Amino acid sequence: MSKTIITHDVALLTTHDVALLTTHDVALLTTHDVALLTTHDVALLTTHDVALLTTHDVALLTTHDVGLLTTHDVALLTTHDVALLTTHDVALQTTHDVALLTTHDVALLTTHDVALLTTHDVALLTTHDVALLTTHDVALLTTHDVALLTTHDVALLTTHDVALLTTHDVALLTTHDVALLTTHDVALLTTHDVALLTTHDVALLTTHDVALLIC
Repeated sequence: MSKTIITHDVALLTTHDVALLTTHDVALLTTHDVALLTTHDVALLTTHDVALLTTHDVALLTTHDVGLLTTHDVALLTTHDVALLTTHDVALQTTHDVALLTTHDVALLTTHDVALLTTHDVALLTTHDVALLTTHDVALLTTHDVALLTTHDVALLTTHDVALLTTHDVALLTTHDVALLTTHDVALLTTHDVALLTTHDVALLTTHDVALLIC
């Protein structure tokens, strides 16, 4: 069953256990409606170019390791519940309209490289639990790897209004040079472990309620 069927209508697999593709080049699906995989363990795609999904409802990936999309144009997700990306490297969206996340729990971006938003209006996050970006123009992410905001160097915010972090767990700054807050209301740190400032020039707090440093 490992025979290449790249030019074959794999509709035949619609009710078939396509486990056979687990180690196969499923390029054959490039122009096929892979709806057949909706209830299948598509682990087979883990190392495959799933360009085939460009116009398909990849709902099938909701519980799958979509590592396969790391270098793929996931335009296909525009109208899809990308919950599947919750723990995935969505770098693939670097130039994609992630409007699809408008009503999605993009918590997946908490520890992800959201460089994908470089040229996108992330207003889509306005109703999302990305507290950090809720009502803010994250243009700041335009050229930065905001992997970010948990264990990443958020230097990208150095000249940005990080108001977006007001209700966000900025733990991400724990080991970062928060110089970026020099002209910002760091009230956001009021309930945060600002231990990160231990070796930082906290001059930025000159006009701030440093009560947060009490403990």
